[in-house]
Amino acid sequence: MDRDPSVVTMPRGPGENPGGHVPVRGAVYRFDRLDPAAYSGNRTEEEFRRYVARSHSDRADLGRVARPEVVGYLRLAIDPWEIYVSKIRRDLRVGAPGSMTEKVDRIALRFGVRKKMRSRLEELREDAHVVGLPLGGPGTGHR
Repeated sequence: MDRDPSVVTMPRGPGENPGGHVPVRGAVYRFDRLDPAAYSGNRTEEEFRRYVARSHSDRADLGRVARPEVVGYLRLAIDPWEIYVSKIRRDLRVGAPGSMTEKVDRIALRFGVRKKMRSRLEELREDAHVVGLPLGGPGTGHR
């Protein structure tokens, strides 16, 4: 991507991932450049990469695209995570499944960050409930 002149990369604000825009077959897609070390918890970056590619992504025109649970996990795992809650709510409003939080919890368990993630998921659930977006999760009974 760094060598392709059609890809526009740009830095973002504090706490946000660098990213850019890439044209694919006449459409322009926004992307984030992620550092797997920030998300891999007690496992290696390569383990995180393989896990997402194998279990939680789909092949699309522009390559592998993470499923909603990975996007939610990434947004909740990074500090400051609070700035991404509105993006998760937007994702839910446009069709991401409310059960994605259960999958986020399983990803967090696999990478040894469940304790940190559980408190963040609970805050997300409370926030989503206030705006009328039910989320699934351990002990909530929602799907």
